[in-house]
Amino acid sequence: MTRRIAASLIAALMLAACAHEGGSVAPGMTWSLTSTKEEGSKLGYGAPDTDDLVLMLVCQPKSGQVQVWLMGPAAEKPTPLVLSSGGRAARVDGRSDGDGYEALHATVPASDAVFTGFASTGTLGFSVEGRRGSLPGAGANAHKFVESCRS
Repeated sequence: MTRRIAASLIAALMLAACAHEGGSVAPGMTWSLTSTKEEGSKLGYGAPDTDDLVLMLVCQPKSGQVQVWLMGPAAEKPTPLVLSSGGRAARVDGRSDGDGYEALHATVPASDAVFTGFASTGTLGFSVEGRRGSLPGAGANAHKFVESCRS
């Protein structure tokens, strides 16, 4: 069951992102950075001004922790999630809360090497159970987000 859910998750992400080497960005999808005192810093990839998101990174400024949310079917048990950027990778167990959100999420230290890579390249790759995808460059927003999260 977990493999089928993970396969569905990756398929949905790849269709939405359509951004890999030599690929093109899905129409209407872009990175968006917001920061408020109440909600902290958020860097998301999706359709602007909608709830149609592929990925959301969230942190409280200077907390040292980043919540990573990959949208798609929720997993019933912990699912290995690998994030990669700039030749660096972080492997964590992605989880679903059963809170109604169809997403896989994990917490990764903001100091992790994958975020150093993301801050410098702006690109972010992911892998769930061996299936891979990547998102286009977030530009300066990647650096701003990562720096706001680091303690």
